Amino acid sequence: MSEGVEKHNILIVDDLVSNIKTLAETLRKEHNIFVATSGKDALALVDNESIDLILLDIVMPEMDGYEVCKSLKKTDVGKKIPVIFVTVLSESLDEVRALDAGAVDFITKPVHAPSVRAKVANHLAMVDMLKTIEKQNIQILEVAHAKEEMNHITQTDLRKPLERIVSLTNQLTWTTNPTDEQINLLQGLLKHTYRLSNLLNSSIELYNIRNNRYRFTPKSFDFLTLVDDFLMIEKEQIEEHKAIVRIQVHGSPRMSRDTFKVIGDVTLGYSIVSSIILNAITQSASGGVVSLFFETIHSGGKNNSIIKIHSEGRAFVEKDQVSLAVPLEGRRKGFELYAVKLMTEVQKGTLQYDFAEDFGSTITLSFPSVDSYNVK
Repeated sequence: MSEGVEKHNILIVDDLVSNIKTLAETLRKEHNIFVATSGKDALALVDNESIDLILLDIVMPEMDGYEVCKSLKKTDVGKKIPVIFVTVLSESLDEVRALDAGAVDFITKPVHAPSVRAKVANHLAMVDMLKTIEKQNIQILEVAHAKEEMNHITQTDLRKPLERIVSLTNQLTWTTNPTDEQINLLQGLLKHTYRLSNLLNSSIELYNIRNNRYRFTPKSFDFLTLVDDFLMIEKEQIEEHKAIVRIQVHGSPRMSRDTFKVIGDVTLGYSIVSSIILNAITQSASGGVVSLFFETIHSGGKNNSIIKIHSEGRAFVEKDQVSLAVPLEGRRKGFELYAVKLMTEVQKGTLQYDFAEDFGSTITLSFPSVDSYNVK
């Protein structure tokens, strides 16, 4: 072995000292040797020392090699250590039993030194490779965790300045007697700031949901108000696509006095609204109609607030339908609808997505109605 290279720790287990000496002399120059003359002593050594490989005799009193190997493979440490059986037995049945017990290889006595060294070297190379992979996986997870934490810190640090910008822009609009042109510019700034703020807030909450940090505090809010906010903020995009947005409440065209109260989280509610409606508009042909239906349905002994969004095109990419069942981690396509599903379900709601070429897309959201919770 080259100077400076760390030696592996090999445990030799045999009830006959002469057999231990033969193997030890074969391997001592390149490895650190540990010995045990019983299965009980071998298991104790594995608990107290960092063993890389075990050479294990099968025929031993009290506890034979099969029992030792099976006991070893039941432990977190032992299951990672390769075991090579060394025995005078050579029938194929014994080899099968040894491998079933958890051994990786089989050597018969009398041992042939070059063969022993070769087999040991091969299995230790595999041990080293698995250790390297394990270290790399840990490093990857640490980097990913650090990146996620940094993103979260960045997001939360950005939230307060954005809220301040919104406040200052509102103050400028109402307190400085601006011209009509200045008002239009300030309103444009306000819309884009609202959009960025909403994206940031939903990103933070989605981060919390995916990391089991989100705590749902049910509150009553008017879903129609969120729709109005969306239509105001995204007015330019709606006009650019010449989209027509129609709203029905309980089977009739919406009136200005109408409200539609649901129980949930306002931030997540707006994220759901903006994602679904914006996709419905942008994925439809120019001049397309996006219809929103709001109704309360009594089912299963309770009232549910139902919101349906229908568009003439495919509201989300085709892979989104798959992503509702299995999240496409790390991909752009398919993840947006899955994120909407997460945000809906964490509010005790459900989401269903249907698409047909001759009918278009329909997304159905169901939330607990106000009377399901003791909230205002």
